[in-house]
Amino acid sequence: MMSKAKVYHDGAVSGTRRAVDTGLSLFLALLCIAWIYPVLLILLNSLKIETAISTSTVFALPNTQTFAGLANYVTGVTQMNFLSSFGYSLIITVTSVLLILLCCSMCGWYITRVQTAVSRAMYLLCVFSMVVPFQMVMFTLSKTADSLRLNTPFNICIIYLGFGMAPKILTVVLMCFFPVAVNFTDGMSQVGRGYVDLVRSYGASRAQVYKLVKLPAALPPLFSGLRVAATYSISGAVVGEWIGSQSGLGYYLLRVKESYMLDKV
Repeated sequence: MMSKAKVYHDGAVSGTRRAVDTGLSLFLALLCIAWIYPVLLILLNSLKIETAISTSTVFALPNTQTFAGLANYVTGVTQMNFLSSFGYSLIITVTSVLLILLCCSMCGWYITRVQTAVSRAMYLLCVFSMVVPFQMVMFTLSKTADSLRLNTPFNICIIYLGFGMAPKILTVVLMCFFPVAVNFTDGMSQVGRGYVDLVRSYGASRAQVYKLVKLPAALPPLFSGLRVAATYSISGAVVGEWIGSQSGLGYYLLRVKESYMLDKV
C-alpha cells in the first residue's frame, strides 16, 4: 500500500511539473516572438519600395506593386557606402574589445594579487558600476559640473582625442569594462587553494601559479564577460557615432533617417 501511494504521488508531481514546464515554455516562446517582432518588421519593410512604407502600410506584406526585392540592399551597398560604415564600426568594436581584454587582465591581476583596502574598493566600484548604468553616471557628473559652474571634464577628452575613432573607443571601453573585470576577477579569486598549494609544492613561483592555475581557471568567466562586452560594444559604437561622426553605422542611420529613406534602414 505504501509503495502504491508513493508511485501515485510521484506520478502526480511529475504530471504537475510537466504542465508547469509546458506553460513556461509556451510563455517564453511567445516572449521571444514579441522580442524579435520589431526586427522581423524591419526586414519585411526592407523588401518594399520607398513609397510603399507609411504608417498605414508598415504592417502589410509586400505585394507585386510594392515588392522591391534586394534592390534596397544593393543601393545601400553601392550608393550609401554601407560597407565602409560597417567596417568603421567593426574596427571600433574590435579595438575596444582588445583594450577591454588588456585592461581587465591588469585590473583582475591587481585585485587578486594585492589584498588591500584599495583593491577591495576597486572591486566594489566595478560591481557598483554594473548596477548603475554608465549613461546615468555620465549625465549626473555633467549636471553636477554645470550646477557648480565648472567646465565639464569630458571636454578635455574631446580636446585630446578629437572627433575620430578615439572617443568612440573610449566610450565603449568605459561601458563594457566593468562586467568583464568582475567576471575575470571572480574567476581568479575562486580558484581552490589545493591547486595553488599543489603547484607551490613543486617549486612554482608566483608568476607560474598565475600561468598554470589561476589564468586557465579564469578563462571561462573571462570569455563569458567578453561575449556580453562584444554585444554592448556594437551598440556603444553606434551611439558614439550618433553623437558626432562622419562614418560608421550610426552615421549611416542618421543619413537615411534625415533623408526619410526608411527602406534603406
